[in-house]
This record gives sequence, structure tokens and C-alpha cells, in this order.
Amino acid sequence: MQTLDPVNEPARRVLIIDDDDDILLILKTSLDPEYQTECAKSYSELAKALETFVPDIAVVDINLPGQDGFHCIEKIKEKNQNVLSIAISGMISRDHLFQGIRNKVFDYIEKPFNFELVAKRVDLARKHILLRMHPYGSVEQNLHRIINVGLAAKDVLTNEVNPLLHSVQLLLAEQARRLPVKQENRPVHDLMTQVMRAI
Repeated sequence: MQTLDPVNEPARRVLIIDDDDDILLILKTSLDPEYQTECAKSYSELAKALETFVPDIAVVDINLPGQDGFHCIEKIKEKNQNVLSIAISGMISRDHLFQGIRNKVFDYIEKPFNFELVAKRVDLARKHILLRMHPYGSVEQNLHRIINVGLAAKDVLTNEVNPLLHSVQLLLAEQARRLPVKQENRPVHDLMTQVMRAI
């Protein structure tokens, strides 16, 4: 049986930022050992953590004392421009949504939340990152990979517009352009069209 190695596997570094010790502990526990995690309670602790730990995914409480969560996301992006951020908040306002768009926040979770759901959202963020990495295999293999992620996202995510679903649609369209228009490929094109409409 192969042992999971979150240190060397791609897209498994998660930084959790929240000023509540209990939430930090439970989130860290729910993500270990599948992910390599680091925790911070404030902007200053984040800056210290980033000296030795650069995350692929960040779970960030927006309503932090002092510098808020959006400032934390901006700080993280100085180290990794492609980091995916999941924003958590006791109340998600319209202003939060606008700031989230500006900071390219991947997803939102409103408190109180189910910790298992947070873990699923982190898993989907990782799949999003892997989809952006170099494709492998044939066009047909890539299609099945993309479709599976899209359908999994639809089951978990509640947001009307989510970057992962949008990426799935774009990737499906890109694969469709690569697939030669031949009679034997017609079922694959039809399947892609149905999935894009469904998600």
C-alpha cells in the first residue's frame, strides 16, 4: 500500500488563518494527514509563517482583528500568485463578495460551518489546481478527468458562480477544439455538450 506524502505531492500545502484556536485545531485535524498544514492567527503570524511555508491553498477567516483576511490573501499572493483562497466568515456581505472578486477568491464558506464540508472544498480546490497543470494522456482521458471534477464540484458547491465550474467549462471547450471532428468522435462531443449544460 502506497503511503501518502503530502510534503512532496503537488497542491497539498494548506495555510489556515483564523483567530479562533478551536477552529484552527479542528480544521488542521480534519485536513491532516492528507495535507501539509500551517496555521496563523493574525497578519503578523502569517508573515512569519510565509518565511518557511508557501501554500497552494489558503483557508482564511475574513473578519480578523487588525489586518483583515483580504489583506492576508494579498500577502500570500506575494509568495504564490496562483494560491487558491477559501474565505470563511460569520456573515458574507456584498462588500466581501466584491473584495473576493478583486482578490480572485476561489470559494466562500459561512460560519458556523461543517468541518467535513471545508475538507471537501479544500479537496476541490486541489483538483482545480491539478486541472491547470500539464495535461496527460489522450484527449478522451483528459475529458473524463475534467468531467469527473466538474460533476463532483456540482455536488459539493453551493455558490451560483464558482471558479472551478467555470474552469471545467473552459477546459471542456478547449478539449473539444483539440478533438478532430470525425464521426467516431461524435459521442464524445455530445457528452461534453451535455455536461457543460448540466454544470
